[in-house]
Amino acid sequence: MKRTIAVVSLLLCLTVIFSSCASSGLSGTYSGNGRITEISFSGRDKVVLKMGNYMDIPMSGTYSIEGDTLSVNVSYTVAGQQEDENFSFSFEQDGDTIILDQQELTKE
Repeated sequence: MKRTIAVVSLLLCLTVIFSSCASSGLSGTYSGNGRITEISFSGRDKVVLKMGNYMDIPMSGTYSIEGDTLSVNVSYTVAGQQEDENFSFSFEQDGDTIILDQQELTKE
């Protein structure tokens, strides 16, 4: 009986841990009127970024958040040539708003 309780307790703990890890990523599309015109998050680390100074070409890749920094690694194609870019933004989140390098983007 004690062993059954221990196994059930362990399974519940693991469920809580994995549930919180899975939901820790960002999700949805955020838009703004500055340098970053749109950023979409999906899955645990997938991102599509559009920036005005890159002619709003969709750049797809991955992201990670460490502390107050959002790191984005993306690829895009221009004139048949694949380009890779790495960006690092200061990051804050307040409800349906994220702030990247002091630019507010609102969730659609």
